Amino acid sequence: MSDELLSKADALRMLVDLAKAGKHKPTHVGPDEIMFRVKCPTGRTQTATARLAGRHGAPSHFVFESLSVPESKDGEERALVMNGQINFSIVAIQPHEGTDHLVLRHVRPIADCDPEEVQVAIEDVAVLADRLAAEVGAG
Repeated sequence: MSDELLSKADALRMLVDLAKAGKHKPTHVGPDEIMFRVKCPTGRTQTATARLAGRHGAPSHFVFESLSVPESKDGEERALVMNGQINFSIVAIQPHEGTDHLVLRHVRPIADCDPEEVQVAIEDVAVLADRLAAEVGAG
Protein backbone atom coordinates (compact mmCIF):
# COMPACT_ATOMS: atom_id res chain seq x y z
CA MET A 1 0.00 0.00 0.00
CA SER A 2 1.29 3.49 -0.74
CA ASP A 3 2.00 6.08 1.92
CA GLU A 4 -1.14 7.97 0.90
CA LEU A 5 -4.07 7.90 3.25
CA LEU A 6 -6.89 5.68 2.09
CA SER A 7 -10.31 7.18 1.61
CA LYS A 8 -13.01 5.86 3.90
CA ALA A 9 -14.66 4.00 1.03
CA ASP A 10 -11.36 2.44 -0.09
CA ALA A 11 -10.53 1.36 3.47
CA LEU A 12 -13.96 -0.21 3.99
CA ARG A 13 -13.72 -1.98 0.62
CA MET A 14 -10.27 -3.28 1.61
CA LEU A 15 -11.67 -4.58 4.91
CA VAL A 16 -14.54 -6.34 3.12
CA ASP A 17 -12.08 -7.94 0.68
CA LEU A 18 -9.77 -9.04 3.51
CA ALA A 19 -12.71 -10.46 5.45
CA LYS A 20 -14.14 -12.35 2.46
CA ALA A 21 -10.80 -14.09 2.00
CA GLY A 22 -11.24 -15.93 5.32
CA LYS A 23 -13.67 -18.26 7.06
CA HIS A 24 -15.68 -15.58 8.91
CA LYS A 25 -17.85 -14.02 6.24
CA PRO A 26 -19.56 -10.66 6.79
CA THR A 27 -23.22 -10.85 7.85
CA HIS A 28 -23.79 -7.10 7.53
CA VAL A 29 -21.87 -4.36 5.76
CA GLY A 30 -22.72 -0.80 6.80
CA PRO A 31 -21.21 2.55 5.85
CA ASP A 32 -18.64 2.41 8.68
CA GLU A 33 -18.61 -1.17 9.91
CA ILE A 34 -18.88 -4.82 9.05
CA MET A 35 -20.50 -7.42 11.32
CA PHE A 36 -19.64 -11.11 11.59
CA ARG A 37 -21.11 -14.10 13.44
CA VAL A 38 -18.41 -16.31 14.94
CA LYS A 39 -18.98 -19.84 16.18
CA CYS A 40 -17.16 -20.10 19.51
CA PRO A 41 -15.62 -23.22 21.08
CA THR A 42 -18.52 -23.22 23.58
CA GLY A 43 -20.90 -23.90 20.70
CA ARG A 44 -22.47 -20.45 21.03
CA THR A 45 -22.15 -17.71 18.43
CA GLN A 46 -20.85 -14.24 19.10
CA THR A 47 -21.10 -11.08 16.99
CA ALA A 48 -17.86 -9.33 16.11
CA THR A 49 -17.69 -5.92 14.46
CA ALA A 50 -14.91 -4.44 12.36
CA ARG A 51 -14.91 -0.68 11.85
CA LEU A 52 -12.66 2.05 10.58
CA ALA A 53 -10.83 4.47 12.87
CA GLY A 54 -8.56 7.40 12.24
CA ARG A 55 -8.27 11.15 12.50
CA HIS A 56 -9.93 13.86 10.46
CA GLY A 57 -11.96 11.39 8.42
CA ALA A 58 -8.88 9.54 7.16
CA PRO A 59 -8.97 5.91 8.30
CA SER A 60 -5.66 4.56 9.56
CA HIS A 61 -6.75 1.59 11.69
CA PHE A 62 -9.26 -1.22 11.75
CA VAL A 63 -10.97 -1.70 15.13
CA PHE A 64 -12.35 -5.18 15.86
CA GLU A 65 -14.84 -5.45 18.76
CA SER A 66 -17.18 -7.91 20.37
CA LEU A 67 -19.66 -6.96 23.07
CA SER A 68 -19.54 -9.23 26.10
CA VAL A 69 -21.58 -8.53 29.24
CA PRO A 70 -23.07 -5.56 31.10
CA GLU A 71 -20.55 -3.91 33.39
CA SER A 72 -20.50 -5.40 36.89
CA LYS A 73 -18.06 -5.81 39.77
CA ASP A 74 -17.50 -9.48 38.88
CA GLY A 75 -17.08 -8.62 35.21
CA GLU A 76 -14.63 -5.81 35.92
CA GLU A 77 -12.53 -8.03 38.19
CA ARG A 78 -12.47 -10.80 35.60
CA ALA A 79 -11.68 -8.25 32.86
CA LEU A 80 -8.64 -7.02 34.80
CA VAL A 81 -7.34 -10.57 35.07
CA MET A 82 -8.11 -11.25 31.40
CA ASN A 83 -6.34 -8.05 30.27
CA GLY A 84 -3.18 -9.38 31.90
CA GLN A 85 -3.47 -12.73 30.12
CA ILE A 86 -4.28 -11.77 26.55
CA ASN A 87 -1.68 -10.61 24.08
CA PHE A 88 -3.37 -8.49 21.43
CA SER A 89 -6.85 -7.49 22.55
CA ILE A 90 -8.06 -5.46 25.52
CA VAL A 91 -11.21 -5.42 27.58
CA ALA A 92 -12.82 -1.98 27.57
CA ILE A 93 -16.07 -0.41 28.76
CA GLN A 94 -18.47 0.86 26.12
CA PRO A 95 -22.08 2.07 26.29
CA HIS A 96 -24.63 -0.14 24.56
CA GLU A 97 -28.38 0.54 24.56
CA GLY A 98 -28.13 2.76 27.65
CA THR A 99 -25.95 0.41 29.73
CA ASP A 100 -22.19 0.17 29.99
CA HIS A 101 -20.88 -3.16 28.71
CA LEU A 102 -17.53 -4.88 28.70
CA VAL A 103 -16.23 -5.19 25.16
CA LEU A 104 -13.21 -6.97 23.73
CA ARG A 105 -11.28 -4.69 21.37
CA HIS A 106 -8.36 -5.23 19.02
CA VAL A 107 -6.83 -2.44 16.89
CA ARG A 108 -4.67 -3.01 13.80
CA PRO A 109 -3.03 -0.46 11.47
CA ILE A 110 -4.58 -0.75 8.02
CA ALA A 111 -1.14 -0.84 6.38
CA ASP A 112 -0.21 -3.98 8.33
CA CYS A 113 -3.35 -6.05 7.74
CA ASP A 114 -3.58 -9.15 5.63
CA PRO A 115 -6.51 -11.61 5.39
CA GLU A 116 -5.15 -13.91 8.10
CA GLU A 117 -4.69 -11.04 10.58
CA VAL A 118 -8.23 -9.81 9.95
CA GLN A 119 -9.65 -13.29 10.53
CA VAL A 120 -7.57 -13.83 13.68
CA ALA A 121 -8.70 -10.46 15.08
CA ILE A 122 -12.38 -11.20 14.34
CA GLU A 123 -12.19 -14.62 15.96
CA ASP A 124 -10.06 -13.44 18.88
CA VAL A 125 -12.44 -10.72 20.07
CA ALA A 126 -15.49 -12.95 19.63
CA VAL A 127 -14.05 -15.95 21.47
CA LEU A 128 -12.67 -13.81 24.30
CA ALA A 129 -15.98 -11.95 24.71
CA ASP A 130 -17.77 -15.30 24.88
CA ARG A 131 -15.23 -16.59 27.42
CA LEU A 132 -15.64 -13.50 29.59
CA ALA A 133 -19.43 -13.91 29.52
CA ALA A 134 -19.11 -17.57 30.57
CA GLU A 135 -16.68 -16.73 33.36
CA VAL A 136 -18.95 -14.13 34.94
CA GLY A 137 -21.94 -16.42 34.67
CA ALA A 138 -23.72 -14.60 31.86
CA GLY A 139 -23.23 -17.27 29.25
